[in-house]
Amino acid sequence: MSHREYTLEEIARFCGGELFAKNQNKVSALCTDSRKVQVAATSLFIALRGQQRDGHKYLRQAYDKGLRSFLVQQDTLLGSLEDCSYILVPDTTKALQQIVAHHRSNFDYPVVAITGSNGKTIVKEWLNQLLASEIRIVRSPKSYNSQIGVPLSVWAMGDEHELGLFEAGISQVGEMEKLEKIIQPTLGILTNIRQAHRENFSSQLELAQEKVKLFRHAKKVICSSQYREAIQELRQLAPHLDIVIWGDTADSKYSVSSAALADKGSNLTLQWKNQQSEFYLPFSDKASIENALHCIVCLLEMNYDAAWIARRTGKLLPIEMRLEILRGKRGNALISDAYSADPESLIIALDHLANRMGDEERVLIISQMHQAAISLQEQAKQLRAIKSQYRLKKILVVGAEISEHLDDPNIHTFQSTDDLLASSELTDIQSSSVLVKGARVYAFERVIHALQEKTHDTIMEIDLDAMAHNLNTYRQLLKPHVRLMVMVKAQGYGTGSDEVAQFLEFNQVDYLGVAYTDEGIALRNQGIGLPIMVMNPERGSLEALIDAHLEPEIYSFETLERFALALKTKQVNHAYPIHLKIDTGMHRLGFRFNEMDELAKRINAMPQVEVISAFTHLAASDEDVRDDFTRQQLDLFQELSGKLKEALGHDFLCHALNTAGISRFPEYQMDLVRLGIGLYGVSADTRLSLRNVGTLKTIISQIKEIAPGESVGYSQAFVADKTLKIATIPVGYADGLFRSLGNGKASVEVFGKMAPIVGNICMDMCMIDVTEIPCAAGDEVIVFGKNPTIQRLAQMANTIPYEILSSVSERVKRIYLKEDS
Repeated sequence: MSHREYTLEEIARFCGGELFAKNQNKVSALCTDSRKVQVAATSLFIALRGQQRDGHKYLRQAYDKGLRSFLVQQDTLLGSLEDCSYILVPDTTKALQQIVAHHRSNFDYPVVAITGSNGKTIVKEWLNQLLASEIRIVRSPKSYNSQIGVPLSVWAMGDEHELGLFEAGISQVGEMEKLEKIIQPTLGILTNIRQAHRENFSSQLELAQEKVKLFRHAKKVICSSQYREAIQELRQLAPHLDIVIWGDTADSKYSVSSAALADKGSNLTLQWKNQQSEFYLPFSDKASIENALHCIVCLLEMNYDAAWIARRTGKLLPIEMRLEILRGKRGNALISDAYSADPESLIIALDHLANRMGDEERVLIISQMHQAAISLQEQAKQLRAIKSQYRLKKILVVGAEISEHLDDPNIHTFQSTDDLLASSELTDIQSSSVLVKGARVYAFERVIHALQEKTHDTIMEIDLDAMAHNLNTYRQLLKPHVRLMVMVKAQGYGTGSDEVAQFLEFNQVDYLGVAYTDEGIALRNQGIGLPIMVMNPERGSLEALIDAHLEPEIYSFETLERFALALKTKQVNHAYPIHLKIDTGMHRLGFRFNEMDELAKRINAMPQVEVISAFTHLAASDEDVRDDFTRQQLDLFQELSGKLKEALGHDFLCHALNTAGISRFPEYQMDLVRLGIGLYGVSADTRLSLRNVGTLKTIISQIKEIAPGESVGYSQAFVADKTLKIATIPVGYADGLFRSLGNGKASVEVFGKMAPIVGNICMDMCMIDVTEIPCAAGDEVIVFGKNPTIQRLAQMANTIPYEILSSVSERVKRIYLKEDS
């Protein structure tokens, strides 16, 4: 399947841009993410500028991936790059939309546009299920319905397709007219007009007025009879439009005469003209019936036979959207819908709860409905009504304002999500079906996390949002010209080097640092293209280092000669980048002050190498009592590196500051700094507002009552002096929990309380005292994170945080968390 190609001159004409051309490339693909380049030669990179990220920062990265055609809204470095063409426009988002609108105009097959408050993606996917075996369809991937998602979807249209299915979503006035010009639908479906996502509209009428603009130039639109405001707006907007109404009103073209419940589904009877047909649906909730009727009517309007449609509707498969069904602790089943909180979607989710979960007791956990245009009194009234209607045993409501309107003994209120998590209400829920539904502001994913049973008992959670915060914290300390190297040695200090390196490359750090060659090769194998310095290149790995385009630290004459020999063996004819290590007081690796003249002499005789940087390693930059020594190191390094530059006859980067040095010795930033454990939220500098990145957590495997005189663990190291409740957790010294932390030296956190480790720590597990903590098997245990911190655990183990983090075993699964992808 090939895509239409356009010349850059045509692209520039479509969007009214100014073309600066150095090649004759044609464009068949659009790229907005430099990490996801498919075919560089025929791709146009579009530098989108949003609130969180500016695509112009990734132009060099895109260029290095092979892209040579760009759409930008500011004159940048592109003009200086060889064989690079770019189109300059005032607004790249608007230009993207204009380009795709022109592309869309090349095709005359039917295009169905779907909009509404709920159900857009389900209707689109069900239409695809029903028709995919009959005709070739192009459709929106996932829920690509935004100002960016729609043009990227419509760009996929090709000559081989016979039908387009695209959904359109809006968040404010003025957006739908832009999407209409891109999609140019021939047929429309308005799923519904409800309260969801209405924050930026003054009324439901204004929302309806905006939604129907999608169908201004369509031939016909399908709509349920219950949305009268939308129907009226359609008639005023486009008098020519054929409005196909289904429902139970006099103007309904398709009359739904019955919707009877059947075994595990529903039977619908539809009448139109002089015809009548029955359709079986494998669903019984109102939302699914409404979505299915849109699909049925759409197919009838496309002249498909009713009997043919009926044979297929009974085989419709559910589309898992934002509702997630999860296994919970204590025998609970969870339905997660933390996307929105409004009356209509609440009923949809409750129907889902009632139809999917059988006869278990039902619990609703919900936030105040900020998205809904109904009063707090009406919200409270609805909650009281649904408690009876859906046979809910308990409702837990979070929201400061709504609490005073609820006085039912089985409706428990909380001022905040923190208050709910701190209570015992969640641990009291057992063998129940639990619907968790909340507006985003309440961060109900934390509630799901507290209720969910973990597939992997012991895990290491890596918070990438916290990592980004820490990275930006250190970046703000740097002078404008200073570059940044981040160390990812020892599996990214135990957090996983591959994922962390990809994160750092996306966030455009300048260099990565690893300890050994095999670590650098592993990153190259994962597609990491950043320059990588190898701190300790072993003798036998130098040729492999060259093959992987890694840059060695040269710390002795022996390593220099060996590397020169490896370059000769590999027949490298260009000047290969190296980094010189200068020993200013650490006395570990590096050239001494009295070796500078000889070092310069040898390098000058080696045209096959080029000194990219020289650096030193600070021995005590985090200890203020040794600041005089640190400054001696720094001053000596500046003196020696200056002499070396003079002797070599060229400039190179100089760097000395590590994590502690970045914040404590800003006057010595030089050309580059090396960030290490500070990225993970560990620093002795209390002035920095760093966030914890790594959390090691597990669960309780079993709880036993121990009588006075009974022992726990190997060697009877612990003997109870009273009746105790002892929990076993599946984490031991093979996972990275030091054996020295046993016998009461360290504690772990269970429900916000500290539980001391009792007895000797075993290889795969250890025991904790939970006598004063209400808990059960399956409950979460924090080994380190926010409490206890890595620093605290290191202090108790008489070691440093580096060792705690990097000691977490590879058998512990790493899970990466990110709020915004």
